[in-house]
Amino acid sequence: MGDAKWPPRIESAAAKAARRKEAPQVPAYVAQGRALWRAACAEGGGPRVTGIGTGPIVCGAGRALESLGLAESRAYATAGDPLRAVLALDRAWRGSASRSAARFAEAEKWIVHVAPLSAALAVRAVSAVPIANGGRDLTWGSLAFEPSGKLLVRTRAGVVRVDPDAGDEAAAEGVADWKSGVTSPDGAMRWIEAYDPCDGLSLRAALAPTNVDELHEVALPVAPLGERCVGPRGVRASTLPIAWGAGGIEAIVEGEPILISPDLGHAYLQGGPFVGPVAPGGPRSPDGNALVAATMAGLLVRSGVYARLFRASELDGSYADQRECAVSNGATHVACVHAGRAWVGSWEGF
Repeated sequence: MGDAKWPPRIESAAAKAARRKEAPQVPAYVAQGRALWRAACAEGGGPRVTGIGTGPIVCGAGRALESLGLAESRAYATAGDPLRAVLALDRAWRGSASRSAARFAEAEKWIVHVAPLSAALAVRAVSAVPIANGGRDLTWGSLAFEPSGKLLVRTRAGVVRVDPDAGDEAAAEGVADWKSGVTSPDGAMRWIEAYDPCDGLSLRAALAPTNVDELHEVALPVAPLGERCVGPRGVRASTLPIAWGAGGIEAIVEGEPILISPDLGHAYLQGGPFVGPVAPGGPRSPDGNALVAATMAGLLVRSGVYARLFRASELDGSYADQRECAVSNGATHVACVHAGRAWVGSWEGF
């Protein structure tokens, strides 16, 4: 079982991904192909199929997995969905997939077609040291923009206000420190994590009452990517919380936008824009119109129906490692944390 035969019709998926009428079919096919890989291949982390007398089957399907992921990314780009396209591009190289620099360069062209490149006007380091969010619980970030365009940084000494253009930094008098925990509007529940329970089926969200030591789990419509499980609670999933309001929880988990119902009973793929309340430390602008996501290809900033890929020479090679990113109204400024230090940059915006 090798790349030449597994999974079938990869070339067909790639061709459909380039055609607007057929592109919507591709993500479902990619999901089926990955599910087959997890069930049949030793590299999938929890195979359900074994060879007679040989044990787990080693597929060596790295290039096939890469091709599937790239087809999904292109399909979203063809459909005019830059956020999902760039998130799918990141997923294409997870797990046992091959990682081809040439194919990444080709895929970038699809992304740039729907999210044009925008070079930074300036990038400056922030002296205020953001609080390091430790522990396993999910947290909001330590950076947030005010409607005025000034950047707020949570530090151990309090909140610091930064002028992104002049570089001035001073204590933010009268600005209350925001809570880092991702909690429900009434404060009764907190989101602990999203993780792969190593059952080969789907990821789960673990939540808990704030005053009781018990867990409530919700199955997420996100399939594991085949990484081998470690530890008693499996593998923690990459999670970007976005909002928790009356309409439920909005987030991006392993590159999939999701919505957990208000009663925490079900979870769905988020098909439209994020509409929940803006949370300080989240990835949306104060007015809720813009969103930033750090990806391998750059900082994807979406505002309304438009998107751009923000880049800066100072950040090249580190985009996927940026954390706690925040964006201003009008998407003229973005700030992130990298290696424990904050920076803020200026772009032309939208």
